[in-house]
Amino acid sequence: MIISDIRTRQFEGVTELAARIVSDTAPGQSFDAWFRFSIPLPELQIVGDPFLAAFLLGCMYDGEDLHVNSPVSAKMLEAMDEQQSTFASWYPDCMKKIAITSTETHGQLRSSRTSRTGCFFSGGVDSWYSFLKNQDEVTDLIIINGFDIRAGNDTVWDRTRNAVETAAVEYDKQMIAVNSNIYTLTEKACPVWGRRFSGNFYASVSHGSALASVALGLQSVLDKVLIPSSFITAELRPWGSNPHIDILWASEDLTIIHDGCESTRLEKTRRVAASDLALCTLRVCSNNGRGDYNCCTCEKCVRTMLTLRLFGTLHRSKSFDRPLNLRYVMCMNQPSSESLSLHRDILEAARTSGDIEVMYAEQVMLGDKRSVYRVMRRAGRSVYRFCRRMIHKRIRIAVGGMAVRVWEALNKRQD
Repeated sequence: MIISDIRTRQFEGVTELAARIVSDTAPGQSFDAWFRFSIPLPELQIVGDPFLAAFLLGCMYDGEDLHVNSPVSAKMLEAMDEQQSTFASWYPDCMKKIAITSTETHGQLRSSRTSRTGCFFSGGVDSWYSFLKNQDEVTDLIIINGFDIRAGNDTVWDRTRNAVETAAVEYDKQMIAVNSNIYTLTEKACPVWGRRFSGNFYASVSHGSALASVALGLQSVLDKVLIPSSFITAELRPWGSNPHIDILWASEDLTIIHDGCESTRLEKTRRVAASDLALCTLRVCSNNGRGDYNCCTCEKCVRTMLTLRLFGTLHRSKSFDRPLNLRYVMCMNQPSSESLSLHRDILEAARTSGDIEVMYAEQVMLGDKRSVYRVMRRAGRSVYRFCRRMIHKRIRIAVGGMAVRVWEALNKRQD
């Protein structure tokens, strides 16, 4: 892969940083990768750091060497061997080390520090926790359109942007809104280049590097950027964002910190629940493709609502506009390995607080107890799906048969 023609421009109050990408796996084709920042970046340097971070893991997955036709941070390049070794050891079946080259390297770009610290802020529990914990240090809240909020989902983006803007005003911080097509270009589930990944490449492998690429695009104005953690230290696993690898994306001008590993999700939610503004703007949904701010039915929404109920604050959270249905919880699929420990924590907290209803619902969902209601509901759902498939099959057979008869009639007429 060759990354070249790195350029900037200002238009309509937006600063764009873009590059031309040519991949060996898509000969004769090229595409533009870009970041658009809502603030002016007058000292933005033409360097390849953001694009190296964005495309490195995809190139490792495809076994494609990477060349940046622009200066790259000497500190960042030096750390890439350790970065690659880590990912290759985590994913030995699909990731391998590649050669990384650049036309030249650069050192410190700025003559002085700015004392500005950014925090990636999606409006979720992790980001609210990191911000509230470090609010005296954080000066900028960074919100991204095109990553967890998919490009084109204007309803969720507009509401999220308004919520973050409200938080920024309330706490006297600056909001930096970023639009980017990096997710579209690097997600290997539906690859624009290279081979397909059986799963969500962004969620499990590359989301940390994508966030780092945005941070490196802001290194002319920020000294430090916080990436909120997903797991506590005891549960760290191969994951796109990790305290050991996030710091390796840093340059001479920018420090990147993985923040929040010391607290469990329950502890984080307890701190977030103490803020009325956080409760009113909390966005945790992983199923926002329909335009819902929080759908209140996906696993993340339900888990958060259960936790807020245990803390007695669910009724104050205006971002969840549907009531918590414990019978629905009982019928949910058993949680994934990433969420299993979180639900065990909720079960233990319900037992401690004496919330028998939540405790029973969690026990049924986790399979610790049996429920006639769950068995009948899931059996009914299976019957419904079977009948729907059969109906669709009959329709297809009928339509197919009709098409065959029409075709035969037309052929007879021609004869």
